[in-house]
Amino acid sequence: VFDKRNCPHKEKSNSILAEMGRDVVCRACLILDAATHLTTLKLLETGWWAAKDIHVPNACDDAFDAIQRSGNCNAYKMSLSDFMRECRKKHHVQMFGTIYLDYCTTLDGGFTRFNTSPRYDIQELFRLQLISPHGSVLAVTLCKPKEDETPERQFCKLRHLLSA
Repeated sequence: VFDKRNCPHKEKSNSILAEMGRDVVCRACLILDAATHLTTLKLLETGWWAAKDIHVPNACDDAFDAIQRSGNCNAYKMSLSDFMRECRKKHHVQMFGTIYLDYCTTLDGGFTRFNTSPRYDIQELFRLQLISPHGSVLAVTLCKPKEDETPERQFCKLRHLLSA
């Protein structure tokens, strides 16, 4: 696993997210974060969010344990798609104003030990109406695509998915 604690790209992404999300009315955040929970820490560091506002699902045992032990957010030991369905069923959170889907896979999935599909998750996010209609920030990061696909093609698909 690549440790992003000293990665300038990760720091920049988190700073941009925090800056864009600070004026969003709906304070609830949905964050895909790793054991180091760098995005969560950046949001808390800005002072615009409280731990109670940040929701982090993670199905990986070690990552979930580290996130939960930190006390910096609401941690859920489940996949993002399971968490989103639970939000609608159990009304944990009605909607999110700031959403960062920081995937360790391509748009179509396949690089992790969990059966994740960013394309499906993003469609579900909209279908379940979990994005605040009062203004929101949605950020998505993906891994480099397979050898037979260019990054431009993957991001074209992502833009189409987000605009549909």
